[in-house]
Amino acid sequence: MDKFDTVIVGAGPGGLRCAKILAEAGKDVLVLEKSPELFRKICTGIWGITPKTEKLNLPEKVFGRKFNKLLFFERGNSQDFQMESDFCATLDRKKLSDWQLEESEKAGAKIWFGSNVKKILEDKIELRGG
Repeated sequence: MDKFDTVIVGAGPGGLRCAKILAEAGKDVLVLEKSPELFRKICTGIWGITPKTEKLNLPEKVFGRKFNKLLFFERGNSQDFQMESDFCATLDRKKLSDWQLEESEKAGAKIWFGSNVKKILEDKIELRGG
């Protein structure tokens, strides 16, 4: 039976980020993901982000477009805001997921796909189908 310091359920952006941080801190980390491969969320494919995410050190390859102008609409009125530098950007969810998976594994985390959690007990985790 394998033993880990931390088990994370779900290989979404939050789970993979936690796995990377903990593995870099020297913890034995396992991520259990019920899908047989990296989950591709059904959405528009892009997320909007702001400069607050700079601390995540995301690589340029995960970005779509960057913007320095915002346009707000409210009840027939509009207001635009022009910034000197890029204020927000879009993220490609697939590229972000692929990069996070690579970074988590590089840090030493293990990711088990097709691992559907049935029950979490004090000292073990039971998976559906064994």
